[in-house]
Amino acid sequence: MNRFLIVIVLLAFCVAGLLGLGLYEKWISFSSDSINGKGNITLTVDKDKMQEDEKKAVDEIKGVGQQVKDKVSGTTEKSKD
Repeated sequence: MNRFLIVIVLLAFCVAGLLGLGLYEKWISFSSDSINGKGNITLTVDKDKMQEDEKKAVDEIKGVGQQVKDKVSGTTEKSKD
């Protein structure tokens, strides 16, 4: 029973973390309105913004990877001399 509770708590933290990240990055937005005394809450997911941010992240990671590769190849060439 304790393990089940721990798993549920961990899943709740993961969901809350992803929701928080989505709100921070403006991938997810909430809106609400009230018509005739009935409240409506709308959840909107901006897939275009998510894909745009994904491309930026991939490009940045490739750039950092290339810098590391250049740095490592530079040190190996110096050690050969």
